[in-house]
Amino acid sequence: MTKPTKYVARYEGQIVGTRKSPRPYAFAIVMQDNEQVERDAAYGFTGKGGRGDLQDEFEYATNCASAQPGESYGKFKPGYSFPITAEMIAKGRAEIEGGWEGYVARKRAAHVASFEKKLAGGGFKPYVCAWSMTRHNAEKAAANPRRGWHALGATGRVIAIVNAEVA
Repeated sequence: MTKPTKYVARYEGQIVGTRKSPRPYAFAIVMQDNEQVERDAAYGFTGKGGRGDLQDEFEYATNCASAQPGESYGKFKPGYSFPITAEMIAKGRAEIEGGWEGYVARKRAAHVASFEKKLAGGGFKPYVCAWSMTRHNAEKAAANPRRGWHALGATGRVIAIVNAEVA
């Protein structure tokens, strides 16, 4: 096995990523998340539409809360035949407390807490989202909106492709 090499990526004089690998990397794709988009999504969270749609989750919690231990979930949703446990019932009752508004308010509070933690931890600074062996592949990956980081909900944009330096 080849000994790993340590790589460093710099953007505007600051180290934005490091990596150890036996592969020969030459480029790093630097990305920066959009603080305002994430702030708006957290504080304006409604629980409806898009990636944050909670209606199915609320329905599941409601169904569990109204079930009896050992009852099949298939009673509520055909095709799902797992047994409902006492723990699932208790969790469902706790989640639907306060109705839909209470459920969404708790989820919004969790989104806000997650955003504030990311903000306090410097999560909106530039970072390396991918490493590449060739400039061509780095440009191809940076231009592809279906690339993994977008699918995972990254709100930012690619800001640079930089040379990977051997540390």
